[in-house]
Amino acid sequence: MRSDCWRKIISKSESPFTVFIRDASKGTLCLSVNKDTTVQDMLVMIFSRNSDSLPASACISLAASNRFLYLPLHESLGNLGIGSMSMITLRVRTLGGSAISRDDQCAVGSDGKLLDASEIDWVHDPEDDSTQPATSSGQRSSRNVKPTWKISDPNNDGEIEVTSHQNQRSEALSTSNISEKVSGKVKGKRKAADAPATKQPVKKTKSNAKSSSTSKAPQAASCIADVQDSAPADIQSDTEVEDFSEETSRGSFRDRTRDIDEFFESAPQYDAWCTRVNFKTMLPKARKAAAAAASQSAVQTTLDPHLTEPTVKIPYSDRLFREAAIEWLIATDQPLQALEHPKFIHMIDVASRATNGVVIPGRKATRTEIKSIFKRNLNHLRKRFQGDTIKGLVSLTCDAWQASNTDAYFAVTAHWIEDTGPNSWLLQSNLIGFTQMNSAHDGVRLGRALYKVIARVGLEPKVGWVTCDNASNNDTMLRHFATRLNASPKRKGLPYWNHEHRRIRCFAHVINLATQAVISTYSKSKYFNPANPEEHEPDTETINRDEIGLIRSIVVKARSSAKRKELFKTIQTRPPSQRNGPPLMLLLDMVVRWSSTFIMLERAESLKQFVDTFVYEIGLLESENTDKRRKIDQLKLSDKEWQRVKLFLDLLAYANSAQQMFSSDTEPSLHVGLPALEGLHKAWSSRVAKPKYSPFADALQAGVNKVSGYYSKTELSDAYMMAMILHPEKKMRHFIKNWEPDLCDQVRNSAERIFKERYIELCGSLEASQTQRNASPKKDRRHRVLLDDSDSDDEMDNQTKSNSVQPWLQEFNDFLDAKEKIPSGMSLVQWWGLHSTDYPVWASLARDYCAIMASSVSSERTFSSAGITISKRRNRLGKDIVEPLQFLKCALRRNLIFREAPLEDDNVEADDGTLEDETEDWVELIDVDEAEDSGEDLDYDGFN
Repeated sequence: MRSDCWRKIISKSESPFTVFIRDASKGTLCLSVNKDTTVQDMLVMIFSRNSDSLPASACISLAASNRFLYLPLHESLGNLGIGSMSMITLRVRTLGGSAISRDDQCAVGSDGKLLDASEIDWVHDPEDDSTQPATSSGQRSSRNVKPTWKISDPNNDGEIEVTSHQNQRSEALSTSNISEKVSGKVKGKRKAADAPATKQPVKKTKSNAKSSSTSKAPQAASCIADVQDSAPADIQSDTEVEDFSEETSRGSFRDRTRDIDEFFESAPQYDAWCTRVNFKTMLPKARKAAAAAASQSAVQTTLDPHLTEPTVKIPYSDRLFREAAIEWLIATDQPLQALEHPKFIHMIDVASRATNGVVIPGRKATRTEIKSIFKRNLNHLRKRFQGDTIKGLVSLTCDAWQASNTDAYFAVTAHWIEDTGPNSWLLQSNLIGFTQMNSAHDGVRLGRALYKVIARVGLEPKVGWVTCDNASNNDTMLRHFATRLNASPKRKGLPYWNHEHRRIRCFAHVINLATQAVISTYSKSKYFNPANPEEHEPDTETINRDEIGLIRSIVVKARSSAKRKELFKTIQTRPPSQRNGPPLMLLLDMVVRWSSTFIMLERAESLKQFVDTFVYEIGLLESENTDKRRKIDQLKLSDKEWQRVKLFLDLLAYANSAQQMFSSDTEPSLHVGLPALEGLHKAWSSRVAKPKYSPFADALQAGVNKVSGYYSKTELSDAYMMAMILHPEKKMRHFIKNWEPDLCDQVRNSAERIFKERYIELCGSLEASQTQRNASPKKDRRHRVLLDDSDSDDEMDNQTKSNSVQPWLQEFNDFLDAKEKIPSGMSLVQWWGLHSTDYPVWASLARDYCAIMASSVSSERTFSSAGITISKRRNRLGKDIVEPLQFLKCALRRNLIFREAPLEDDNVEADDGTLEDETEDWVELIDVDEAEDSGEDLDYDGFN
């Protein structure tokens, strides 16, 4: 116990206080004492209550940490610090002898008084494996040392030091008790066990005093534990004292100190008390831990545990990088060509410029950065639409789609012509909305979503035409969209946006509907359904079998297992009829994929000899099952059936060719819309009455009717006609060749009206731009009629003749009458950019009409790309990240990504792992259910 701890205990002691004394045989004694009560006074109270005789000389020991500190009788409890304990265990021993030695670090001074706490060396019973503490150096050299003598304590495995006056007092008061204890006949106490027969270890002790008087062996008289028989009574100071064996001593002591064991069973309570009063615990575990800590602190320490072994960086080599790149490719399931991707190469090039390594962002930082880039690019696109480089209208395509995780999305793409330089135009497009729509796909919600998407990028004043499929809810969508658009304040002063005139029906969808009408009329077989794998099988017992159904069944069987796939490929490699080139696999059609039935029939017809062999051989494999083999053999097509397949392919080829005209979204395609429908209508209608195609007459008529129905709806919009006229090589040629003269006149008059309106819009009046047009280089080349020898009269006559024609009509006729040719490798948009100064009004119209898409294929491609993004391993992507991913992916592929100018090195701050938000918060996602159909416009000022 440290001195500061001793004083703290004394200062906390109260007076009076109660001490509870536990006795194994007589219960608990309750003593009312105070700080001035001495140990001897307390012993008097204990023995008087127990009707026992008071020992002549005794010490009280305080049980703490399973060790006992022997204290003098005349010391007060306040000095001993016992008053701060709520319950203590006391052991009282009678002592004999005269002089007490201080060699064993006793707490008693030469005057019999208790030493100051700073001068006491506390001696506890040491364990066998612990080192005895050294003698305290705090003893004053001027203090006289009284002679002491040592006696062994068999019950406590230690030695007791007593002073001479204590020994004499003990002998005077307890002579009778000592004799009884030596003989082992004390009343009510059992005799100690006999010493073992084996020779006990001998401990030699010498007294510092030169007295030859004999001393009595220490005896124990306790109210808690029974008295232990000790060593012989007479012990010479210079003789050897034989100790009891450790096993016998400890065993008998435990048997007669059960109450102490009970005290130590509640060690957690004692530890809690020690912590509360800042008392140093000396329980075995605590002492062992303290000893281990002391030994550890005494050990010579090194810096090795505090040093981190530096990671050995292997120098760069091409082999090392190749291995690391391939490991990344394999671990992340990347395609083999991923290392050749330009963006991957760019990333590695950027990383190679780092001098101290690169900081790789985590998942959260990556997600935040993607959203930040999305916001920044959407704001940039909004400013781009409002700039001077985009002077024409912006047309749209839209469509709805359901992902593999059943989330529904509504995609909107924008198409426009942008000035990239003087007389340089470029057709641009990008995804501007990929909105999740898990609510009903009715026309009102679709119209609301479409308006919010275009308003988010500020397109209200520049909306051109909208291309969508022929679903009935799209009519409602555009009607609701037109209502909200015309009510927008940003369209104030602009012409009314008529949804019927501005709607373009997807030509690819029209052709697909017509093709499906032909197929469904001719073939009644259903498409393959994995949920019902036998539903598609045709009836093979009829006379006129369904060739499409037969081929579909063969394809399903060929693709049903790896074994059959390998068999079909092996058949193609067998001589002598092996196929030139690698073996091919049959393809299966599906209802939602355009031209898929045509592709399936074309592949099967090209491999028909291998298809017949395959059907025969898989039938042989079912030789044990006669019924199953018969069904397989019946799938084989006859020569006549293969001929009908070839004829049917010829009919579908017209539709497939027309559909391929609209598969591009990088070039204008609306000018081929009407010719494609007319060509398909003519091809099918002309074959309805031919005997060669009699098996398909009904199917062809169904297709013709479908084409006619949608063709008639094109009359509502002038966009189809103007797109054809604006093609410099076609102009009015198709109308003159295929239409009646009166219809051709109507087309020319409509074009003249549209041109005149644009002329007035640009020039303000019909005569305003005469001077400007005369200055155009193209006109000067064409109308150079003046000769060097011509006189002024001829010049005046020519000028008067020229002025007789209205200026707007002159440009109109100049373009229509001229024979233009688009050079090889030049697009239609590039040609108009090059001739924008030759025909300024026509060029202004070309900005609007050449950006119209004939199909919604751009939206369909967005869905294909989204299917890769929302894969099985990423099917939990939320709408807050799907739209940014799709938008940025489209922008990257079209090189429309907006990048801020790089900062100078001096201005770059250290990256602290956080991302700065360059713009204020805004509504990133489109919520189609946010507002009701009240015509209310949303505030998008946050995008500025």
